[in-house]
Amino acid sequence: MNVRALAGLGLLGALAALALAHAALSGGAVACPFGVDPQLPFETVCAQAVGGLWRSAALGLTAGAGGCVLAVAFALLGRRLGKGADLAVEKLAELFFAIPDVLVLISLGFVARAVKGGESVSLPWMMVALTAIGWAAPTRMVQNRLRSLERLDFIAAARALGVPEGRLLLRHLMPMAWDFLLAIFLMRVPAIILTESTVSYLGFGLPVSEPSLGKYLGSHWGLLLQGNWEAVVPAWALLVAMVLGFQQVGRGLLERSEGGRR
Repeated sequence: MNVRALAGLGLLGALAALALAHAALSGGAVACPFGVDPQLPFETVCAQAVGGLWRSAALGLTAGAGGCVLAVAFALLGRRLGKGADLAVEKLAELFFAIPDVLVLISLGFVARAVKGGESVSLPWMMVALTAIGWAAPTRMVQNRLRSLERLDFIAAARALGVPEGRLLLRHLMPMAWDFLLAIFLMRVPAIILTESTVSYLGFGLPVSEPSLGKYLGSHWGLLLQGNWEAVVPAWALLVAMVLGFQQVGRGLLERSEGGRR
């Protein structure tokens, strides 16, 4: 593991330690240095920011994993069914990827709110929606990696010996692509977190009572105009740190994966 990935892991580890420390001390006499949430007097800024950190991380990890599972399934199905099916999966992913994720998520939010009759959406629904819009880009990346691996000499030799296509995909190609898939997953997590944060900031995400970091920033951003930066900066700093942490780990693993292929 290279320096970039180690730095990202260190940053994510520090965030996890901070959140766990807050959970351990929240019932004691240690007060939040940023004071009480101006909009929710029964909550501290620290509790809101740390709670948003956990929700944003859970959304990113769950939806990122779900999107990557769908990507692998679509890519393998296309390769298994032949060139025509593989091309169809490619074009479908490109078409879906051309539609901005934020607009799709807002539209799904309107539908969910109309069905539920509420003003916000639930955390499980947001996970499902983010998974549904997050498969296209990983699918194209997985397809490209499988195509590059298929050009290796031993894959051609295995085909010449009559190895079934399904076994070739699952027993030979996929094990060689796991490091690349892990890098894709870790790089998708910050993209999903930022997408959800944007939608929640615009007012179409989670409820104010259970905010992600983006929702918290969206509902408290006006306090900056009043000079009350203490209520906003902690959540903003946690969001930036988490996104940078996942990005650095993902890029580090991707560099290692690409280095191993040269």
